[in-house]
Amino acid sequence: MATYYWVAGTGTWDAATTTHWATSSGGSGGAGVPTATDDVIFNSASSAAAYTVTIGTGALANNVTMGQPASGTLALAGTTGTLTVSGSWSNTNTINGFQGTITFNSSNPGNTINHNGTNYFGCQYVFNGTGSWTLLSNSACTNPLKSLLITQGSLYLNNFWLGGYTITSTTTNTRFIDFGTSGYIYWVCSNFTNLFCTWNFTNLTIAGTPKLTYFSSATGVGTNQLTFSNVSESNAFSLDFSGTTTTST
Repeated sequence: MATYYWVAGTGTWDAATTTHWATSSGGSGGAGVPTATDDVIFNSASSAAAYTVTIGTGALANNVTMGQPASGTLALAGTTGTLTVSGSWSNTNTINGFQGTITFNSSNPGNTINHNGTNYFGCQYVFNGTGSWTLLSNSACTNPLKSLLITQGSLYLNNFWLGGYTITSTTTNTRFIDFGTSGYIYWVCSNFTNLFCTWNFTNLTIAGTPKLTYFSSATGVGTNQLTFSNVSESNAFSLDFSGTTTTST
């Protein structure tokens, strides 16, 4: 396992471009490309001014730490890129315009995700590993996830909240979600055209006080847009719609 540092400001992070990777902070680029076992660091030596990193196809990392340039802000961009993170994630005041997919695929316990109160990602988040992740901050509703897909693994909300336009967990893989006492999963939409929340509770274990809620300027939820299957009393969700709370059993 190695540690790669981003250098030389604006550029593309993908499976092949070596230009912006160094093996020391502020070092020379061209050192290779991070793999799934390598840590990635963006810091004040990555650029002297504001810069943009475009996520391309096949970007990989173990642990990702995104700090700020010496002056200005780091921004993420890209519309169809893919980034797979095998460890933990931490970012500070990152401006995010990335609309591709970030997949967390760790097979290890103890990973964390910390956005430090900054804008959340406008991309698809996929949890698809047998490991575990603990949230260390809320997502920000000013820039919500495009979608949230939970296919396997353990997710600890840690009394924070996580959300997206669509929320899906329909596999029968082993999944565990601990909501804590006040954490919740939400979905956001200005209308209900693209608002879907679909869950299959087979092999899904729920802990804490589970709650699903939505934030929207519209009212009501279409009957074909909220689907729960194999729900039992032991994993019943509290559903919060426009201030009216019901329980799915």
